[in-house]
Amino acid sequence: SVSRTVTADGVGGFNNTGTGPGTATPVDLSGVADGAQLTVTATTSDAHGNIGSDSRTIVTDYSAPSAPTIVSPVVGASFNALTSVVTVSGTGALPNGAVAISATGPGGTIQGSPGATADASGNFSATIDISSLSDGNVQIIVSSVDEAGNPGTSQVAVVLDQTPPVLSLDLVGGADNVVSHAEAVGLIISGASSENGTSVAISITDGVNVTQGFATVAGGLFSSAPINIGALNDGPITVTISNTDSFGNKTVVSGTATKDASAPAIQINTPVAGDNYINADEAPTLTITGQGGDVNAASVPVFSVSDSNGPVQTNLPVTLNSDGSFSFSPDLSTAVDGLLTITVTQQDDVGNAGTSSVSVTLDRAAPAQPPTLVSASVNPNGVVQSITSGALTNDNTIRLSGTTTASGLVTIYANGVAVGTGQATGSGATKSWAITTAPLADNTYDFHATLKDIAGNESADSNVLSSIEVDTTDPGISINAPASGQVIGSTILVAGKADGASTVALIFSAGGSQVTTTTNVDANGDWALANVDLTSL
Repeated sequence: SVSRTVTADGVGGFNNTGTGPGTATPVDLSGVADGAQLTVTATTSDAHGNIGSDSRTIVTDYSAPSAPTIVSPVVGASFNALTSVVTVSGTGALPNGAVAISATGPGGTIQGSPGATADASGNFSATIDISSLSDGNVQIIVSSVDEAGNPGTSQVAVVLDQTPPVLSLDLVGGADNVVSHAEAVGLIISGASSENGTSVAISITDGVNVTQGFATVAGGLFSSAPINIGALNDGPITVTISNTDSFGNKTVVSGTATKDASAPAIQINTPVAGDNYINADEAPTLTITGQGGDVNAASVPVFSVSDSNGPVQTNLPVTLNSDGSFSFSPDLSTAVDGLLTITVTQQDDVGNAGTSSVSVTLDRAAPAQPPTLVSASVNPNGVVQSITSGALTNDNTIRLSGTTTASGLVTIYANGVAVGTGQATGSGATKSWAITTAPLADNTYDFHATLKDIAGNESADSNVLSSIEVDTTDPGISINAPASGQVIGSTILVAGKADGASTVALIFSAGGSQVTTTTNVDANGDWALANVDLTSL
């Protein structure tokens, strides 16, 4: 039997918690057996000695209930900033009993509020927000509390990590923050991360098109494999990187750059020298032109020439005009005949190189043999006549023919002026040609031929067909006697003038009959024929 005396407070209240007015010290029942039945009696008396009392019967219960089983979370489960509200569930709690949930770890202890009430089968589920704790190991504690307040407790160790990776992105495209063509076909994205061994996801977009890649963090740094962003449009681009640690915390960082992968649209005008062949006459004064140069670039276009032996001239500047056109004159004096490669290159201010190349043939060797002039002919009045040196013809177009030892263009010259061309053709060692001249003015001509190869190199002169007189002018002729309308007898004297003629043919006709005769013209152009017998008319 244990007793305590206490003075009630001002409203008659009392307790034995040991604190506050109307209290006595607690009663220590540790020596009382578990399950003992106790009677608690409170007795009070007033100033007149009247006694009042009240009793209660209680039972001691020091035994904790069976600890509940925590099904979730499991041991070692990890939680991050997005999952720090933890759902705790399990079985084995007191049916319909109270379940208290708490968490303790770096930064203190958290009581779950509200707790949970187990169902009739002892199952329970509740949440607890552990975000206010610091990163580290956390104990989730679950207590099933009986009517006496004895807890049956289980706990599970989990890990809390709410710290995202520390992530940074290097300048995209290098120090100028511009991605050139050379960089765009193999862009490397680099930076730093606090999460070694994790992957950094990379996304690059122009606002419409997207290209992706990844990199692995090692030693606190990452560098992607080359990423081809050729499908992205020139202009602003955005590079977004994201890195997730092993707890699921994610950091996203973005950076911008400018893609400029368009090289100067430089272009050599072709064909070079009119036919992409450079002959002996063209080589010393050759000028090559082009267009598309970038007049705003710091560097001007440069040209290079190479032959079968290698470089002839390398990276020499061209003349660039304000409209982007350009010209240059290569020195081909040391180049060997054959195929030449001529290249023009210009680099813009971000390193994009525009290039134009053309292959041409340098051929400065004239044909080894001149053509041979074999024959010539004219065709006056529809009758073909062969002519030789010294001939006189009234046909002002002369057809010359001959042979060559090589194919090419044959040119006929009359007194040094080209009057016709044609191709020398044939499958054998000897080629043939035939050319009719353009109409010639009346004159005396010397004819020769030359052969030009495909490059335009001209051979020496052929043999000459000389002193061919072309005369297409009719001689002037007049009859001075007899006079028009004169009456004559059976014979007649006929006389007159004939400039530029040697003979005169006279034809007398009447009634369907005619008399024909000829006479000579003297040095003064006079002619006369006497005693012409006209009796047959």
